[in-house]
Amino acid sequence: MAPRSVPPSAHVRDSRPDPSERADGPRPIGRRAVLAGAVGAGLTAGLVGCAPEAATGKGDTGEVASSGVELPTYTPYGDVTPDLPGDPTQGIPAAYFHYPEITEMEGIPLPQTEPYSFLAQGTVTGEPKPGNPWYDKFAEDMGNQFNLISGGWAEYRDKFAVTIAGDDLPDLVMIEQVPQLPRLLEAKFHDLSPYLSGDNVQQYAGLASLPTAVWGVSSLAGGLWGVTRPTVALSGQINVWSDDMEELGLDPDPAPADGAEYLEMLKTMTSDGKFALGADPVITVLGPSLMMCGAPNEWRRNEDGSFTHAFETDEYLRALEVSAEIWAAGVLHPDSITNPDAKSGWFNEGITRGLYQGFSAYGYTTVNHRTRRLSHIQLPKWDGDGAADPFRGAGGYPSFTAISKTASEDRVRELLEIMNYIAAPFGTRQFLTGEYGVEGVHYTLDGNDPVNIPETRSKDMLSGLGYAGRQSLYDVYVPGYDDVAERMHAMAADSLPRSVPDDSRGLFSETWASKSTTLLPRIKDLQLAIIRGREKPSAWTELIESKWLPEVGDPSRDELQAADQEEH
Repeated sequence: MAPRSVPPSAHVRDSRPDPSERADGPRPIGRRAVLAGAVGAGLTAGLVGCAPEAATGKGDTGEVASSGVELPTYTPYGDVTPDLPGDPTQGIPAAYFHYPEITEMEGIPLPQTEPYSFLAQGTVTGEPKPGNPWYDKFAEDMGNQFNLISGGWAEYRDKFAVTIAGDDLPDLVMIEQVPQLPRLLEAKFHDLSPYLSGDNVQQYAGLASLPTAVWGVSSLAGGLWGVTRPTVALSGQINVWSDDMEELGLDPDPAPADGAEYLEMLKTMTSDGKFALGADPVITVLGPSLMMCGAPNEWRRNEDGSFTHAFETDEYLRALEVSAEIWAAGVLHPDSITNPDAKSGWFNEGITRGLYQGFSAYGYTTVNHRTRRLSHIQLPKWDGDGAADPFRGAGGYPSFTAISKTASEDRVRELLEIMNYIAAPFGTRQFLTGEYGVEGVHYTLDGNDPVNIPETRSKDMLSGLGYAGRQSLYDVYVPGYDDVAERMHAMAADSLPRSVPDDSRGLFSETWASKSTTLLPRIKDLQLAIIRGREKPSAWTELIESKWLPEVGDPSRDELQAADQEEH
């Protein structure tokens, strides 16, 4: 399918989101607002949600977001020296082999204030309450009891909608990407620009130490609407165990030269009742194939200012054909479609030898398997001539935490102090409390390195608070595994400078926000049918041209191009 180019006339270490409108309804937005990517959830890398670009990295200061608001001035915290320094211009994280000397954040514990409530994603088995040692330590440090209202990722959108529809909002709310989002924010939440933009953030040392790019997630409609947790801006990687690869006669740090060599490697990994991969093939096969075939990361802005979506391109069609070839080779677990959530279990149990997962999971998987060394496959361009350019992922978790407009100015400052505590920098005791719990109860120290006590940690863990700025998903820290930390750092240093952004980020389209998911079930059914050889690739062209373009693609393109033209 030839790329469709329309002249510019009118036209996202555990871890996953629209600017001015007239009173009589939405209009195309001309001012850029770095969005949370979830408006296109499911349309990049098959059906994998997108997240905001992190083009600026951790060291830029005084930057003005294209939405018009000055971003918080980045200020490093303390004098912690990394073993492998990051690159602030590229968003490359620093790496630490050991936890540094543990320091205390100034002003902790905070003064006693009224209890607060927080609606967030998470998996809480019962409400966290006093008596839970981890809760009690949080409450002591925050000077505050709190009510964490939590829902799992799949159910959170509904819980968010019900809460927003009511009149009694919690103090803190994790914002979902929904149509008419700018109007919702202006009506029900505080613009935090007066408190956090530019040098105003300096009174909150933890928030000031967040990477600059993370603020793009909550910067839109001319305001700064919240805080989220920073992440490394990579879409993911296929991890493998080094010892597995060596036993099979393969490179422990595999870097196949082209698609044919990549496929042969997957075939070699499929032996002795084991499989190379096992997960939803739209994600774990089509996703990497899109990068290997050079497809756009969602929307591509062409030299003439027109926009082309990945669905419309020859590269996407080629990636579907490549995915069908990989499926036909029998390298995926046979239950990959019917039981995709078993992917981590299969990998941990050695049933599969490769796992496509997020960057932060690289370190967590290593720590959870202390006798093994984790590596990753460097994906090639399918036709050879070097490594594939990866898709640029999130610079921050796509759903940010906002403060209810019912809060007074004094209350806003109290809540910002709480989020400042949650965003405790690496090297502090407060960072350890947020990520590891209470020393002697949930972890012990080996030197300065925390060692989990799994039973109590899993029993007492409070899921959800971290979305308000916790920094544990950004810098690389895999204690006892210097070689893995080096691999992760090298991967980020190599990949981020050449990563492919989604050129629509920062441009709002109401059609995209409201209709981009309408055809997803039909699209995914067809993707799977083509991958499994049950439909011809020509069926893809027919669906895109007859349904997706007129109903979603072309109207979105018109709005994006109009918005982009205003910017330029």
